[in-house]
Amino acid sequence: EIPPRRMFNSFPLKINNMIAEEDVLPKVEQTILNMSDYFLGHYRGGEVLPITLFIGYYDRQSAGSTPHSPRVCIPSGGWQIEDLTEITLKNGEQAVPVNRVLVTHGEDRLLVYYWFKQRGKYIANEYKAKFNLLLGGLSSARTDGSLIRLSMPIKASMPEAQADAELSAFSEELFKVLPVYVPD
Repeated sequence: EIPPRRMFNSFPLKINNMIAEEDVLPKVEQTILNMSDYFLGHYRGGEVLPITLFIGYYDRQSAGSTPHSPRVCIPSGGWQIEDLTEITLKNGEQAVPVNRVLVTHGEDRLLVYYWFKQRGKYIANEYKAKFNLLLGGLSSARTDGSLIRLSMPIKASMPEAQADAELSAFSEELFKVLPVYVPD
């Protein structure tokens, strides 16, 4: 049984003193991704470049209805992956594994963090997420889960460390509200 959750139409538009402008995925992408619910917002505030948050939620994952890995989707959008590593973010005392991806498109650079959340577990590796999904389906018949992705443009004069600091600070606040929308 899936614990109760709030729909993303009530997701906070203010996180870490940044205000979101909600966005909508094109219908063709919504059809391809086949999500139960999603949130897409561009958070802006002060001198900080916008941070885009995407959360795709699936109440029941099955063939054709699972998160699409950014590792595959990013290059299909014309971006090139320059660096992909697994880092750890802090959710209170809990360490959260996250994929950190630096991508480029011509002169444009973008820093992307993404991870999966299934039944209270934070997972960076796509194969571990698939295994956890299988295990959850067998042990509890629970196959709900999500993909969470943060992205931020990096100016030519901006050190990557500054973008990392901004995304890390944003994620600390995001972790506080996430369980209401993606249940443990």
